[in-house]
Amino acid sequence: MCVQPNESAVRVERFRRLMEQQNVEVAVLVHPPDIFYFAGIALFSALIIPLDKEPILLVQINHTRGVRESWVEDVRPSFGISTIAQTLKKLSLARSRVGIELDVIPANYYRRFSDALPQVQLVDISPALLQVRMIKSQSEINLMKNSARVSALGFEECRKVICPGMTEWEIAKVIKDVECYYHAQNPLSLRAWNQVFDFGMVATGDNSYEVSGYWLTATGRGISQDRPYGPSSRPIQEGELVTINKGVNILGYHVDQARTFIVGEPTDEQQVRYEALKSIQDAAFMAVRPGAAVSDIYTAARDKAVYLGYEKYFMTRALYDFEYVGHGVGIEMDEPPLIGPKSKVTLQPGMVLALEPKLIIPGWGGLDIEDTLVVTASGAEWITYGSKEL
Repeated sequence: MCVQPNESAVRVERFRRLMEQQNVEVAVLVHPPDIFYFAGIALFSALIIPLDKEPILLVQINHTRGVRESWVEDVRPSFGISTIAQTLKKLSLARSRVGIELDVIPANYYRRFSDALPQVQLVDISPALLQVRMIKSQSEINLMKNSARVSALGFEECRKVICPGMTEWEIAKVIKDVECYYHAQNPLSLRAWNQVFDFGMVATGDNSYEVSGYWLTATGRGISQDRPYGPSSRPIQEGELVTINKGVNILGYHVDQARTFIVGEPTDEQQVRYEALKSIQDAAFMAVRPGAAVSDIYTAARDKAVYLGYEKYFMTRALYDFEYVGHGVGIEMDEPPLIGPKSKVTLQPGMVLALEPKLIIPGWGGLDIEDTLVVTASGAEWITYGSKEL
């Protein structure tokens, strides 16, 4: 089931209400996931959303497909910023407050845009846009449940085949093969200019507490210094921990999930620490309900970690001091809200969050568990599923 085109009008109107609050007369969107959200297809293009006129999609490559597949009725060919400037002038919006995505566009694009429209006042529209995207419709949630089904199948296949001597890279290939069979999309979208992520993390043994790359999690060592994170060619040994943290994207909608495995039988210490991690995730989940503060989720997880004696190792605290326990998920893997103690967001039905507590203990190992949930009218419901046993 896909998102229906009639949702586009609802999204645009919600967005316009927030534009109006900022006195923004027109928004110009160029980030592909944002265009996909409002136009239904992420072609190389720009989407103009005036406050009181119909949206216009300016397509630089494959205008014909834009006409055929976009939800936007007014689809025009484009030569880039010059076409955007001409279009705004024809709409009498060349002296307006114009909303653009300042969190993702490159500095050079900003400079060229300003030069082309020197009388325009540029305003950051990203917070308003992401606020609209934060609440998912039922059809969006259904798409994410489909991604969750494929995610569960990938982990179950890992449970069957992981054995001593297998490399981290080979584990990643097992999951990729499952996802490819079910037409999952790679790479995964991230909230940065044209940035994508091709798979996720597989880390074993000593690599399970290696923090590298761009994420404060057990990222592993990667295949080379050019890519210092993700799965490596390291073979697994009997008794070692295996952490797998990955996303699945089907038809543009992601879920995020992580599991920890053990090769053979766990030691008492491994089992006790893993059960502590599960109870931390349970505590965070119980704090999710409409009207509650997002920061309450972090507090519940942290307090459980403190109670169990793992505060030092909770969420890489032994290595870094960045406080979070999860994030929003949707058409990008890392959407707002960030689930941390400083969040000012209040939970609402339709928000989709990933709860990813972890214990990373330098010199010993890393433990990771993550699942995606949706906030409901009465609490929360897991979207991802599958065995959580070590």
